[in-house]
Amino acid sequence: MEIVSKIGLPTPQRKSRVVFFRCLALLTASGIPFHQGLDVLAQQSEEMAMRMVCANLAQDLLTGQSLSQAMKTQSGAFNLFHVNLIRVGEKTGRLDRLLLKLANHEENSYRLALKVKGALTYPAFIFAITLLMLLLAPSMVFKGIFPLLRSQGAELPLLSRVVLSVSELLAQWPVTLLLLAGLLCLVNLVYLRLQKPQARLDLYTRALRQPVLGKMLRNLATARFASSLAIQLESGVNVLEALEMAASSAANPVLERDIVVAKTLLSEGATFHRCLQRVDFFPAHFLSVIQAGQESGHIPPLLYRIAAMYDYELDCSIDALISLIEPMVMLIMGLVVSLVAVSLMLPMVNVVNSL
Repeated sequence: MEIVSKIGLPTPQRKSRVVFFRCLALLTASGIPFHQGLDVLAQQSEEMAMRMVCANLAQDLLTGQSLSQAMKTQSGAFNLFHVNLIRVGEKTGRLDRLLLKLANHEENSYRLALKVKGALTYPAFIFAITLLMLLLAPSMVFKGIFPLLRSQGAELPLLSRVVLSVSELLAQWPVTLLLLAGLLCLVNLVYLRLQKPQARLDLYTRALRQPVLGKMLRNLATARFASSLAIQLESGVNVLEALEMAASSAANPVLERDIVVAKTLLSEGATFHRCLQRVDFFPAHFLSVIQAGQESGHIPPLLYRIAAMYDYELDCSIDALISLIEPMVMLIMGLVVSLVAVSLMLPMVNVVNSL
């Protein structure tokens, strides 16, 4: 999603933005003026970047700017979705309601993001520990055992010779440090590569083709899209603008690219359901709900419900995936330990048999 930033100011973290909207909504509902509420947030925010944003917002409001105008220039903390919703709330006089809905939306999106990151962090951590065990355990745990067996005249099997060679190589700390530095450079290179729009688009395109991962990513994007679209349609945002901003809030480059098809068809007079159907991204259940909402004239309430349903389905999918990953990770760790143990036991068996 496009971010409007002010040069020279740090960008607040997403967690700080979630807390900002929730606190601002509560302060506004209590009848506290915006500039006073922002002063309070500037003093209470844990992150320095968000403190600066709140202080700048309060100062801009005192100069006569509206909240949406002030948010538009603040350090990339707010995107066009936030700015446009706040502008609509200012025009309609329902800013307090929109702040509450925006706070709920940001909290749900943040919760889903944490859920997905948590599901990926555990196996990544275990795989990293397993890799370090495979690389460092032979040189640290079995140091001196293989040379002793070799001095006894026992012929080392191929597996033991491979483990011994790796052990002797990694026993040299410059080599180990060089390998770790190379690994960090590779991770950083991949991260920088994924910051490019075309690389992210290619990655998501391949991921969506996978049976399990693709369904999870599609449900995640659909839930975010439905929630964002419901808020905007209910607030009176133009449908064409709402489609574009909802696709951007889904944080899925494939959907951001394909939503242009829906906008074009909608501008040509096609029905809302038909436009989204031609995008060829959304699940069939979502399209059925859109069609029902179109016929009944109550699209936003049904969008809220379908978003909640996909949130729940995504939670169940992540829990099931974690349940499957845990035994697989334990199996891989067991194989690594067995590999090292067998490489140690084979020459010892040969020594015993030669006696």
